[in-house]
Amino acid sequence: MTSKTKVILLDWVLENWNRGQILDVVDSRLSGEYVVKEANLVLKLGLSSQQLPSARPSMRQVTQVLQYLDGTVQAPDMPCWKHPLATTAGPGSDL
Repeated sequence: MTSKTKVILLDWVLENWNRGQILDVVDSRLSGEYVVKEANLVLKLGLSSQQLPSARPSMRQVTQVLQYLDGTVQAPDMPCWKHPLATTAGPGSDL
């Protein structure tokens, strides 16, 4: 990405996630000095702003991740984020 290229951050993260390279969007100035699991969660947390409701995590799941990042609970067991191309939310959804 060049400095003159206009990129929508959400799209950039999503494209890298689709390629299985979500951590490629982490700022290189960190020089690898970050907790991979936490960076992965934070980047996926940003995907909460997806336009497609079925691609968003539930508020309960977002809260669990925030509590984990705050150090108040252990990491959530379940994958909080569905792939953005996942099926739409059904009955009983927490969206």
